[in-house]
Amino acid sequence: MVLLPRSSENPRPFTHTVPGVLTSVRDGRRVVAVDIETWSAVCKRIYSCDPSSAPVMMDEIGRQLGAEMAARQKKQTPFAEDAMAGMGPSLSEMGWGEFVIDHDVMKAFRLGRSDMISIKIKMCAFYRVNLGGQSPLCHFVVGLMKGALSELQGERLRAWEELCTSKGDDFCEVVVARR
Repeated sequence: MVLLPRSSENPRPFTHTVPGVLTSVRDGRRVVAVDIETWSAVCKRIYSCDPSSAPVMMDEIGRQLGAEMAARQKKQTPFAEDAMAGMGPSLSEMGWGEFVIDHDVMKAFRLGRSDMISIKIKMCAFYRVNLGGQSPLCHFVVGLMKGALSELQGERLRAWEELCTSKGDDFCEVVVARR
């Protein structure tokens, strides 16, 4: 499933096979595109149906998508810093929020001169899922960053959310670190 960009224009070829739902086939797989409001509603339902398992499920979904996106980006851009830099605009275009990544910090992380990297997300898509708690809620984005950077680094990384708009912070911040 992918999110449609916030703009009304979508450069990707989608066809309507179900009224109101955009679908396409990519790499031999059917892709269903939903708008950000629908995705937020689905996420809210997952969290309300199974609050104890939802964070793990959302992290895993995000991790798999992040790894796939990074693998695709690596084919286009062989350098990890450039590949991650290229992913930021793609994630923003898809409606996840505005990803702010310091490229010097990314390079230091990539070269092993730093053990962690902080990624800020302005206007994170998951603020719409606000469940009224004081816990970070962007488990999907944490998984997305963990999967993408693990794929780019070629090593298993860990990640967590330091700040989250769902608990009143001005932006979300995901930290990815070496084990």
